[in-house]
Amino acid sequence: MRALLRFPPHTAATKFGVAPPAWNARAGHLYIALFGDERPMTAPDGPRAGRCLSRIDPATWTMEQVLTDPLIRPIDIGFRPGDGALYVVDFGWFELTPQGVEARAGSGTVWRIGTGG
Repeated sequence: MRALLRFPPHTAATKFGVAPPAWNARAGHLYIALFGDERPMTAPDGPRAGRCLSRIDPATWTMEQVLTDPLIRPIDIGFRPGDGALYVVDFGWFELTPQGVEARAGSGTVWRIGTGG
């Protein structure tokens, strides 16, 4: 058995949704929230990974980032029935430090990204 797609290390893929017909050429594509790395606990210092919304084309099983800013730590996504609007739940500020977990109350957001690719 062979994997269709491998996520980059430490991207922490969380939830995904399938783009509805309203998304025209992108209908059927997978949109996925990548929560991101938990450095320094899970890996040495280096560039951050994940922390974005990505799209997977199921025809080629290729993945591309479609949105980083203003996202901080996307954790869930969903398409609204009817018009197909894409919503992203952003956990907000969450970092691991030598002192432990640092999360900021009130930093999370629900983003309405749009209707159609």
